[in-house]
Amino acid sequence: MARIRGLELTFNLVKDQIKSKQDCVVAALHCLLINEGLQCVGTGEEFSDEDARSATELLPKQWNENQEVYTLRYISKAANNRYLIKIVKAGNIMHINIVLNEDKTAAISASIDKLISDDFRNYSSAYNDLDSLKDVFQKDIVEKLMTKPRVASTSKSTDNKSSPLRVGPSPVSRPHVPRIPPDFGSDSPFAGGHRGAFPEVGSRDLDPLGRGSGGGMILDPFDFGVPRGGHPFGPPPGLPRGSVPPGARFDPFGPPIRGPNRFEPNPDHFKPPDFDDFL
Repeated sequence: MARIRGLELTFNLVKDQIKSKQDCVVAALHCLLINEGLQCVGTGEEFSDEDARSATELLPKQWNENQEVYTLRYISKAANNRYLIKIVKAGNIMHINIVLNEDKTAAISASIDKLISDDFRNYSSAYNDLDSLKDVFQKDIVEKLMTKPRVASTSKSTDNKSSPLRVGPSPVSRPHVPRIPPDFGSDSPFAGGHRGAFPEVGSRDLDPLGRGSGGGMILDPFDFGVPRGGHPFGPPPGLPRGSVPPGARFDPFGPPIRGPNRFEPNPDHFKPPDFDDFL
């Protein structure tokens, strides 16, 4: 026979009070409620502020005085939830209704003859099928009224092994190293042999004219492939003196300057139509 924890002790404590098969059903339900952390505070429907002082795991006095309707009150151990249990006998069926805090309800029904044998005054022979009672109680009462709803977790694991897209250490733990442009003067706090220790990613943004490592992204009007130190052609014609300070970033305008060091291929290398037609 399946067992309900504490039922044998409870049954033997109230053995002399048991009058009917339905009393055995109530004793079993009482133990199931106690095993869920509740305590009984008496009979009747009215709760009071003094109930917590009289809470017990025992069945109260006169618990089975009415053989047709059983009314018992229970509270959680923290006394923050109140459960009103009303069990009504209707022929061979017992209808069990539970009200939580006056706003949530659950109900189950049980066949008296299927649960309890005719030899109901002895614990060893009183119960026929406690498994079905436990299963229905767990599904229709505990899960509806006593189990807290699960909250889906939104946090993500920071373990590198569980993240197939992560490469290297977490950004939180990676020390921040400022990027050093490729060329600094001697008075720079980064000067003194640090060049080359950092990747050149973004160097064209930091050195548009390409003076440090070559390959700048802006055309320098004073430098068309000639080493620094002066350009034989000077600044583009037509600009006032001093309009382009030495070393300034400059975006040229107008047609390119012709000369022996101009870039190739010549964007104007195509001859105009009929250029060599002398006939």
